[in-house]
Amino acid sequence: MNKNLTSEPLTAGVLVHRGICDLLQRGTMPTTVEIDRLVVSLTPSTKSPNVNDRAFRQRIGAGIRSYFWRFALGRPWHVVTTEMAIGDSRIDVVWSDGYRYLFDEVKSGLVTQLAIEGSGGRQTDRYARLGRHYLGERFAGVRCLTLLDPTRAVLKSAPGVGQPIPVDLLAEAA
Repeated sequence: MNKNLTSEPLTAGVLVHRGICDLLQRGTMPTTVEIDRLVVSLTPSTKSPNVNDRAFRQRIGAGIRSYFWRFALGRPWHVVTTEMAIGDSRIDVVWSDGYRYLFDEVKSGLVTQLAIEGSGGRQTDRYARLGRHYLGERFAGVRCLTLLDPTRAVLKSAPGVGQPIPVDLLAEAA
């Protein structure tokens, strides 16, 4: 798991990623209470002059819940790793069904358009190229997961080729 290996400040996005990775590594679907406890543990002394602590924690919790309620996969899929270095990039979550591999790029920001078409689109295009290069036909694609607007999430099976995520690549409860 990424323990904030960069000089990036502890923003809501960093904490959402950290929370998702922590919970995925447990291997079980978290309860609402477990997510709430994790959010509190991630933000014990968070003070923001621009937003109150409660709203900040709610945003972190909403992102983590969105991931598990909409995008965490069940059998036959399992988490291979989180924060995997590939080339000069870092894949947030790597899933496998025993044959295929699926990458997740988690986007917890408020501006969905940038996540899909702007810098996030270029990032997922790069991941799709890397996946195709290293995994060939075993590469299922990259899910660009817009947590705060989950209906806009897309799957890229190749650079520039985005489509709505097929039902079989969504959480069963979605």
